[in-house]
Amino acid sequence: HGVTVLEFEYTIPVRYIIASDQGYIFIGNRKGMLPTEVLISNYRLFSGPIRTIERNPFFVKNFLIAADWCVKIWAEECKGAPTTLLMKKKNEMLCGTWSPARCSLFVTGDARGEVDFWDILLHQRKPIFTLKLKQPIKYVKFRPDGKYLAVALENGDVQLFELDPALRQSAAKDKALLMAVSMIEKWQLK
Repeated sequence: HGVTVLEFEYTIPVRYIIASDQGYIFIGNRKGMLPTEVLISNYRLFSGPIRTIERNPFFVKNFLIAADWCVKIWAEECKGAPTTLLMKKKNEMLCGTWSPARCSLFVTGDARGEVDFWDILLHQRKPIFTLKLKQPIKYVKFRPDGKYLAVALENGDVQLFELDPALRQSAAKDKALLMAVSMIEKWQLK
């Protein structure tokens, strides 16, 4: 396996996640003494390389994982079946990122130049908005306050978009609703 992404959260200093070019994720423990304690478990989630792993800033045990033609929302505590939500597209997914301002919003970029805005609370199977560009999207990232989105294109250009105020803030009940959706998905997997 070749490593494509390494994810580490400083608030959980002993855990890290490794993504491979063969679609596996490996859960690691920095304090392990034996090989079986260092690499705790692994899951095959995709058939091709994983391009993005990013923790939800509001729920650090939930991850956005982009690869192949889909995005999966993965929960670390679901040991037997780690995938909770699945969003598919006809285009190959190249990147993704969570919004730091709205707990249920994430953005993906694909090989056909489409930037998709997904809101789990509004619709779980299709994006709420799609922005079409002329080049494949290589990387997307929000500014820490969620006001701007940077989009890196395959040709090296970077475009900066200002988000509408409605996409920059969560409603008072959004966090509780997202937690309820997550609990229902985890319950259905058991």
